[in-house]
Amino acid sequence: MIIILPVLNAFEFPINRIGFGEFLLIIVMIIGIPKVWNHFIDRKRGIAFNKDHVFKAWALHHMHIIFLVYSILISVAAYYFTPSYSLVEVLGRLARQLLYGFILIVYTPLFFRPRKAVRYYGIVIALALIYLILQLIFHKFGYSFYPNFIPSKLLYTIQDSIDFRYHLNINSLIQYRPTSFFLEPAYYGEYVVPFIAIVLFNEDKGIKEWIFIALVIFSVLLTKSANGFVFLGVVLLAYSVHILLTLKMKYKWYYTAILFLIGANILAVLYFMDNPYLVGILNRFGEIGVGKGNTSGNIRILRGFLVFAALGGAFKMFGFGFGNYEAFRNDYRLITDMDHYVDNSDYMSGFTQILTSAGLIGSGLFLWMLLRYSVRGGLKTMSLGILLMVMMISSSLYATPVYLLIISFMISIGEESVTTKAERSFL
Repeated sequence: MIIILPVLNAFEFPINRIGFGEFLLIIVMIIGIPKVWNHFIDRKRGIAFNKDHVFKAWALHHMHIIFLVYSILISVAAYYFTPSYSLVEVLGRLARQLLYGFILIVYTPLFFRPRKAVRYYGIVIALALIYLILQLIFHKFGYSFYPNFIPSKLLYTIQDSIDFRYHLNINSLIQYRPTSFFLEPAYYGEYVVPFIAIVLFNEDKGIKEWIFIALVIFSVLLTKSANGFVFLGVVLLAYSVHILLTLKMKYKWYYTAILFLIGANILAVLYFMDNPYLVGILNRFGEIGVGKGNTSGNIRILRGFLVFAALGGAFKMFGFGFGNYEAFRNDYRLITDMDHYVDNSDYMSGFTQILTSAGLIGSGLFLWMLLRYSVRGGLKTMSLGILLMVMMISSSLYATPVYLLIISFMISIGEESVTTKAERSFL
């Protein structure tokens, strides 16, 4: 369910603020209650906690639990210093955080098996890749609006529907960018690049896995998403460093020379190719900077940091609470150079959302939690942790289906790695 959640959550559910995927996830959680109960409750002593299982869960997830408790406390406390405090907004934001946190702490260790999950993940990506190719073929033969996978009336929100149609119109007027099952090309990159990281760092890759990785990488390039390019670059750079460090000394120079030639050729192609979209991507990176206004890059990456810089000392330390940004901004007249006077959006990257909402204390707790999950499974979990952090700096990824997917893999791969080491030690 976690694997396909990012696709299913694009569909709406009659209850506001809940995606169709999240609704199904809650149903699956209810079905799994008996197993959770049997795992944590020792029925031989009546209704009492199984201390071994509870202690193990606390040892693995205590930083996550502390971070969630802190998030609740600071968000509730925001009521006392924000006159326009919106209980609905705060509870809505906290509910999603707690839902995903509960799944990661309780359900992921019990139900999420990384080997089986990777197979299912690969199947979904294969279907998404095929659909993406079909979209390109339909467009090639003159269909401006290919048979859309997601009808606009079923999209998660009205704004999603508007954004989706906007991207389609821009695609047809400028240059076509396929989205596969997702609302925009960037979401496709966010979904498939973690899979590339997981499979690349598997030691038992065969020729089939290499071919599939190559196809998935090519599909990310086809979307022409700047975010997808960056995320892909981070993973490939991390894997290249890993190979470089593990090669024998006499091969390192050859490998370094090959990487240099590949990189030089890519830069040359980008520089000399008179492609309006490639120029557009380079301009996207060039539009990031203080003084350049409310550009897309600034809003995604820098806006949250400017909001944090404008906060008072106490708010920098503790934050102003999750789901409280709009009310806090209005009450304290918090306007940055990257806000437009008609822009009431609270959009900022996932990490700066944590930084402003939970302050330095909450951000420290979150980073400590992420570090603990990252180091348990070796290179695979460390690469996923680095990738997640980069994604959270450029995308509003916190407490989303992709965030849940990546952390689930980190927890399960780490647990599998620790168990394997313990078994080897015992033998």
